[in-house]
Amino acid sequence: MTDDRPSVNQEEAELAINLLAQLVGDIEAALFTLDDALTRTQQGTMFQMMFQQVMRMCLSWLILVSTKASELWEGFGTLAGDEAKGKMKAALKEANRRGMTALRHKAIAHVYEEKPRRPMRPEDLEAMVKEMFGKDMLGFFHWLRHPSDPKADTMSHALRLFREDILRQFPGVRITMPISTYSTPQGDVAF
Repeated sequence: MTDDRPSVNQEEAELAINLLAQLVGDIEAALFTLDDALTRTQQGTMFQMMFQQVMRMCLSWLILVSTKASELWEGFGTLAGDEAKGKMKAALKEANRRGMTALRHKAIAHVYEEKPRRPMRPEDLEAMVKEMFGKDMLGFFHWLRHPSDPKADTMSHALRLFREDILRQFPGVRITMPISTYSTPQGDVAF
C-alpha cells in the first residue's frame, strides 16, 4: 500500500501546529471578550453602542478563524487521523452551512460585493448574520467552543484533534503556541 499523503516537512508541520493553536486561542479570546463585554454592558459599565462594536469585531474575527481553519485543512488535512478528519469535516461543513465563508468574502474581508459591485447593505449583512446564528445565538457560540465541555463537538475541539494528529507525526517540532488546558467556569482541565 502506498502512502498518498503529500510530503510535509518538519518546518511546514511546525507552522501548521502553531497556526492551529493560534486559531483555538483566537476562538477562546473572541468568546471571552464577548462574555466580558456583555457582563460589563449588563452591569452598566459599558455603553450598548460599544458592546455592539465589540460584538461586530469578535464576530468578524470568528468568521476569519473559520476561513483560516478551512485553508489549513486544505493544506494539511491529509495528516489528520480518522477522528480528527470526521470532526474537522463536520466543523467546516457547519461553518459553510452557516454562511461564514460567504460572510467573510462579502462583508468581513472586503468592502464591495463582487456582484453587484457595491458595498453590502446593512439589512443584507444583518440577514446573513442571522443565518449564521440560526435560531440560537448561544448555540452558535457553543458550537465554536463549549464553555464547560472540552470534548463537545465544536470547532475548537476539531482543531485541537487535528493539531494532535500532526504533533504525533512530527513529535520534534518546536511549539511556540501551546494549548494544554481548557478553561471552564470550574477551572482549567487538562486536554
